[in-house]
Amino acid sequence: MLGEIQLKIKDRKLIGVDTQHHFLWLSDYKKDPEMESLIQKLRAPHRDSLKEKIATATEVIQRQYKSESPFDKLVGNLLRKEYDAQISFLPGVGYGISLQDEVIREDLYTLIPHPPKVTTLSLTGKQIKATLEQTAFNLKSEEKYEIVGGLLQSSGISYTLNFSQPIGNRISNVKVQGEDLEFQKYYSVVTHTGMLNGLHRYDELGNGKNIMKKKIQLNESVVEKFRD
Repeated sequence: MLGEIQLKIKDRKLIGVDTQHHFLWLSDYKKDPEMESLIQKLRAPHRDSLKEKIATATEVIQRQYKSESPFDKLVGNLLRKEYDAQISFLPGVGYGISLQDEVIREDLYTLIPHPPKVTTLSLTGKQIKATLEQTAFNLKSEEKYEIVGGLLQSSGISYTLNFSQPIGNRISNVKVQGEDLEFQKYYSVVTHTGMLNGLHRYDELGNGKNIMKKKIQLNESVVEKFRD
C-alpha cells in the first residue's frame, strides 16, 4: 500500500492533513529485471544465513497492529524470562508476516528488520501509567497528525483502555503480574534502545533508572530464543 499525505498550510501553520491509501497488488506489476538482478546479487553473500531453519511453528503466529499481537506477546514473554523482568514493552508496528510451519531466519528479520539492542531498566508505577496513557493518545488523538504507531505491545501487565474517557484518564485497572499497580514502586522492564530513545513518543522509558543496554540486537536475541 502506498500512502499519500497532503498537508494544508496557511500563514506558515499546519491547519489540516488529508490522507489516501493506494493499493499496489503484486499481480498488477512485473518485476524489473535489472532491479531483480541487483537484489539477488546483494542477497547472495547472506542467502544461506537468511534461509537457515530456526524453528517450527505448530500453529499460526500472527502480528497485529491496533490490538494485542501474538508474535510480539511471545517475544515479550521470551524477553521477560531471559532478563528476569516483570514487564516487557515493544512498539506497535504493522509490517511483517505470519509465522507458520518452518520458520527461517529471514522470517524473523522480516518481523524485526531494525537492529535495536535489548535494554533493561526500572520504571515507577507512575511512569508505567503515563506510558500506557501515551499509547491511548497515539491511537486516538484530537489531531490526525498526532496519531502514530499501533498499540503498545506488552507482556506481564494488564489494563483497561477506554477511549470515551478524557485524554490522560483513559487507562485504569492496571495490574502487573496480577497485582495492582503502585505509583511509587519500581518495576523491572525489558524493551529495546529504539523505545528508550523515545520511539512513538514513549519518552518515560528514557527517564527510567538502572538502564542497561545489552550487546545483543533484539532480532538476534529472538532468533536465539526461537532456536532454543
